[in-house]
Amino acid sequence: MAHRTVPAGDFWIMQYDRMHRSRKRMAGTFSSTEEYDDAVFHFFQDAWHLKDWLKKDSTLPITVRSNVEADVARQPFLCAAADIANGSKHLELDTSRAGTVITERRVNLYIEEDPVRAEHEHSIKTGSVSMTAAELADKVLTKWDELLKAYGLR
Repeated sequence: MAHRTVPAGDFWIMQYDRMHRSRKRMAGTFSSTEEYDDAVFHFFQDAWHLKDWLKKDSTLPITVRSNVEADVARQPFLCAAADIANGSKHLELDTSRAGTVITERRVNLYIEEDPVRAEHEHSIKTGSVSMTAAELADKVLTKWDELLKAYGLR
């Protein structure tokens, strides 16, 4: 029997809002590349897990709950989020949904600023497309909003 561990509320919206908070954290200031890694991985995990919250939220129409898995599978950027989420959770992927890999971790230092500022960035390749983690995150948010609008939820 299923056991719910979160308090009553607008269940899927809780995860949707968490995903947006995670995206805001990615734009923050970090004292290390590892802290930025954590923010990136957390965002993509939150973004990917929204699918599970939609599937399990009994307040939603059955059509949404039964179709979300297949609908998400047709969205390359959401599949890229799945690759990063599952890769960061399991270290390795047995199967990749979109062929997504983090190809580079970069830190740009602005030493002429006072105080010195560091900007963290990851390069990601998904299929034949390369972009930053921030660019992919924004595309993931857009795709989720489009899908939720199609379901009549936004």
